[in-house]
Amino acid sequence: MVWENRAFEEAHMNGLKVAIVDDDNNVREEISETLSLGECDVSSFADGFSALENIEKIDPDVILIDLKMKGMMGGFELAQGIRCLNEKMQHVPIIAMSGQFHEDSGKTIMDFFDIEGFLVKPVMPSEILKTVVKSARHLKRQ
Repeated sequence: MVWENRAFEEAHMNGLKVAIVDDDNNVREEISETLSLGECDVSSFADGFSALENIEKIDPDVILIDLKMKGMMGGFELAQGIRCLNEKMQHVPIIAMSGQFHEDSGKTIMDFFDIEGFLVKPVMPSEILKTVVKSARHLKRQ
């Protein structure tokens, strides 16, 4: 993986808690590695059910969700479930990830599920950092 030093300089996210939910192990590992280098505290889940079961315990600052996960609970259902957990989870920034949807085509759906950002797969490390930093800044302003 090629790392952009400038992205890491701008994205010093010491202690930011990020949850990653993606059914692709390679994607979870790459994103976890990227965020760990940015000094984030990362938790990852392979499916929506395990994420939903544990997300309140983790108390993340930002959540990244794959929209097209295999299985009974996809990313949209997970986002909706997270928003229903408690008052705090209604305001945690959710960043959607997909190789099938694009930001423009999913805008209405993203608004409906109150999704903060969107990343098109495959995701470059600098884009992950930029999007997480932007979401974290939004969180701090609230």
